[in-house]
Amino acid sequence: MKDSIRISVITPTFNRADTLAGAIESVLAQGLDGVEHIIVDAASTDGTAELLLGYPHLRVVSEPDRGIYDGMNKGLNLAQGDLMVILNSDDVLMPGALSVWLAAYNANPEADIVSASAQLVDLTSGDLLQVYDGAENRILCGHEALLGLPIINARAIKRAFWQRLGGFKLRFPLVADREWLVRAVLAKAHNVSVPEIVYCYQGHAGSATYALEVSDERRLAYAQEGADLAASVLAMKPPSKVIRAARTLSDKTCAAACFWALKLVNPGAFGAALYQGFKCNLFWPFSVALMLLGCRSRSSGQYNRATEGSKV
Repeated sequence: MKDSIRISVITPTFNRADTLAGAIESVLAQGLDGVEHIIVDAASTDGTAELLLGYPHLRVVSEPDRGIYDGMNKGLNLAQGDLMVILNSDDVLMPGALSVWLAAYNANPEADIVSASAQLVDLTSGDLLQVYDGAENRILCGHEALLGLPIINARAIKRAFWQRLGGFKLRFPLVADREWLVRAVLAKAHNVSVPEIVYCYQGHAGSATYALEVSDERRLAYAQEGADLAASVLAMKPPSKVIRAARTLSDKTCAAACFWALKLVNPGAFGAALYQGFKCNLFWPFSVALMLLGCRSRSSGQYNRATEGSKV
């Protein structure tokens, strides 16, 4: 019954039969009642349908979609739980993850979002590559939504808030999660932060979230969409802090788009990036130069996925 569903897990998938079972089993291993798991399959052709027959408890939607965020929207709109989480078909939930989210929500029923921590492992070797447990990964602000790591999968969303704010915008097929988080910031969402690691990203060559190898063409696409996102946010006329973050994103992504367009010998993309950069900030080349000088003055040596192209 609907009243017994406390939390809904949404898994969009397309031709991931090799990893989907692991995602499903990680939800079953939570050992909780009142859990709804919705699979939104974009008409896979790799045996996914046959695999799903072995899990009769699932709610399954199988039809073509317009990309991963369309699949997420479909599942989230069908969800009946008070809280909703998104589990990618090539990732897994950590043991006790659902209990962590529910406990935090029960203690803070006014929360719109419960944000926890995540980790990244190599799917093939199982090696731990990164842990995202810093406070900056769990706060909700314009700067982190646009320039940090959104880590949307480690955030449980109140269904009532999702319905009020609306879903992911499909005009951003690569960074719609960032745009949604910016809207959540502007809507003054009540975010509750908990330190536990609840989500495990599994990096591999074909991952849409954490690809261990990223082509130059995909890097250009991320940069272009990041620049489009910055322009869209600026058009919302947000508060000054969000404006500064959006302009910084525009500067960085337009510079990145220019670089990858030159490398790929794509004059059209190069010209579009130049135009976009000057449209948002007449002095953006100088801003980028100052950023580069600042980076060189710090010997951090850290790998920042937010600017390297795997996830803008």
